[in-house]
Amino acid sequence: MPFFKILTTAVGAVLLVGCPSDGGKAPNHAEPAAPASKPAPANPPGFEWVPLNGGALRMGTTVIGRRGYLTRVAPFDIAKTEVTVAQYRACVAAGECTPIVQRPTCPNADPKAPVTCVTWAQAQQFSAWVGGRLPSEAEWTWAARSQGQRVDHVWGEGEPSCEKTVMRDYQKGLGCGTRAPWIPCAKAPDITRQGVCDMEGNLQEWVADDYAEIYPPRDGTPHNGGAEKVARGGHYGGGSFGIGVRASFEPTLAVDSMGFRPVRAGGQPTKPIKPAPKDLLKWTRVPAGALEIEGRQFTVPAFEMAQTEVTLAQYDACVTAGACGPPSLPRLTDPTACNWGPKGRPNAPINCVTWTDAVTFAEWIGARLPSTSEWLRALKGDTPGPHPWGDGAPTCAQAVTGQSGCGAERAADVCSKPKGNAFGTLCDLVGNVSEWAADSSSLASALPVDGSPGQGIRAGGGVLGADFTDAEPNPARRGGMSDIPSVEVGIRLVRDLPAR
Repeated sequence: MPFFKILTTAVGAVLLVGCPSDGGKAPNHAEPAAPASKPAPANPPGFEWVPLNGGALRMGTTVIGRRGYLTRVAPFDIAKTEVTVAQYRACVAAGECTPIVQRPTCPNADPKAPVTCVTWAQAQQFSAWVGGRLPSEAEWTWAARSQGQRVDHVWGEGEPSCEKTVMRDYQKGLGCGTRAPWIPCAKAPDITRQGVCDMEGNLQEWVADDYAEIYPPRDGTPHNGGAEKVARGGHYGGGSFGIGVRASFEPTLAVDSMGFRPVRAGGQPTKPIKPAPKDLLKWTRVPAGALEIEGRQFTVPAFEMAQTEVTLAQYDACVTAGACGPPSLPRLTDPTACNWGPKGRPNAPINCVTWTDAVTFAEWIGARLPSTSEWLRALKGDTPGPHPWGDGAPTCAQAVTGQSGCGAERAADVCSKPKGNAFGTLCDLVGNVSEWAADSSSLASALPVDGSPGQGIRAGGGVLGADFTDAEPNPARRGGMSDIPSVEVGIRLVRDLPAR
């Protein structure tokens, strides 16, 4: 995105036209002027950069009816703190920033405090002066989440309070009683794992993006094409806090709750991702076939499906390769129910993974999540009944199901019930763990008849099938689910048939 303050260099050719004179001497040609060198980035007092790795980030949406998506963030450096009064004054003194309009609500008296009442253009001016720019929404979110961790707050779990961040407390008042922003890094819980301070409170911060209802581009760059600019995070006068706080303002707005911090290209070098072993998953061909869902007819082309739910060992290979992140422990759940903890069960299905985790693993493998129609085609096959074996409710001889997982009270190792296999080698489509799907629609009317994924109706993906906790399992169960981890949900992949 271009800065409001731009340093330009013109390069052109000079052509002198004339006749020789003074005995045929050639005219004196002036040497072309050398391009003006770009000034070195400024380094105002106390200004520090924090390098960050790049990676995959799940961005949400504020529009009901549209899923969020995975975006990629390149490595970058971010300012450790919100820009201070002293640092901004140095930019003004250098002639590179315009002065802030002073008024009673914008005293900017303490040189160590973060500067307030800056417009979006002034934030860009300072950022250019130090050799940077304003962050994109994706970059800001990546930094606030300690390089993409799935957390609602910088500190993880727990509601905001004056012990954790600078905010409006309904007993102490604005700024936890000071009625002003605090000197940076005063609240240790509001410091990310990489050392970036006050991402959740103190001041709201300008970012580079033009406002749009959906989140920004998938490559982590700013969104362009709107009249208003985006500000992220909470502030000392606000009572609504969380990393997801997002607002839009006119770029000329200058208020005492608004600050900023720059970013620049750089960051920690990202380690190369190791490719997935070609034989990590085994595949079964599912032939093309007709399918009926709620009285509606579907035609599903042939595809290949992984024979098992993704195992702990297979997912661990993705983490070791640098492509996947470790699963998140779900809230309000005994963490020991997550198979990722003790690594003594390499053949257990990975659970406690989000839809984003599943998509990331699929991209690493070179496959994808199944559509609802594909998954149901694999489940039912060409049998007349609702199960791979036809009619008859699932038993513990055919599926890991029941209220306590056939007595084990957890998911079993994959393929422990071969009598319930579909197409001979597709294990555990009935029971064990439910599986993430590419779409999240539970309505047959929302599914394309050609077997492709339907339009998602919730953030995240759909969940298909019964799991080990179901006392009366419905193998064809479909439902939408947010992008949150669960002990009952795992991953299974599909892929298109190899080209001949």
